[in-house]
Amino acid sequence: MGSGLGQLYVGLPDKKTVQKAELLYFNNHFDIALLLLPFDLSLGIPCLGCCPDYNQEVFVLGRDKDTSLRVEHGVISWTEGSDYMGRDYYMFLDSEVPEGGTGGPVIDHNGGFRGMAFELSPKPAILSIFTIMTCFEMFMHFRCVARPILPFSLRTVASVDVDLLECLSLQNIKSGYIVKSVHGDTLAQGCMIWKGDVIVSLNGRNMLTLPKLEDYLLSLGWENLINKVSTINIKLEVRDLKGGEMRSIIMPVEFCSVPEPLLKGKSASLWVL
Repeated sequence: MGSGLGQLYVGLPDKKTVQKAELLYFNNHFDIALLLLPFDLSLGIPCLGCCPDYNQEVFVLGRDKDTSLRVEHGVISWTEGSDYMGRDYYMFLDSEVPEGGTGGPVIDHNGGFRGMAFELSPKPAILSIFTIMTCFEMFMHFRCVARPILPFSLRTVASVDVDLLECLSLQNIKSGYIVKSVHGDTLAQGCMIWKGDVIVSLNGRNMLTLPKLEDYLLSLGWENLINKVSTINIKLEVRDLKGGEMRSIIMPVEFCSVPEPLLKGKSASLWVL
């Protein structure tokens, strides 16, 4: 895929055909874009799998500068990267991606499409196919993608070190989310949510991984677009580890649903429609 002066061109797998494409939509939160090619393609439809799993072996496909197919394989590590630009939903590989692998499919042993790869440092990241398809379907229905904006970054209780996990178990906390950082606005502070607090449940949910929590937030966005509301209330059960106090908090959150233009110099992974 190449671009210049706002124009986009897509190279096809036959290694000969290059076609001009139209940008339909770009989402800054997920770094994905939708393109339209104005002609019929005889490309096979991939077999869509489910959300990838931690400790699962997968294969990442990419095409080099000569459009030759390249493959790398690795295991999805039990690592959470909530400090990476607010991308709590990323999963990470223990290996490198092939040349041209950003935007390439992540497949399992059965050929099922499990996600999309991003070449990041120190570890490549994966965006779940379920998240991608939810964004695609939401855009096709509403011409935008909506999700509530949480004022903090999280990590799951299950991902913490053994010593902290033992301390949490002494307070009868076996699941939920630790507030890793609070964003610059005052919403979280106004609701008395601080770094180090444990969100024992979010709308009654406490066993979701961060990628699946992102999918739940997108489902709230879908409801937002159907009901045409700009804010919702999210119910949190929050434990203050220092004081041991449990608090029930109703936190109003706004939705982000504005389509974003593809900015010059911005890297994105692209789907061709």
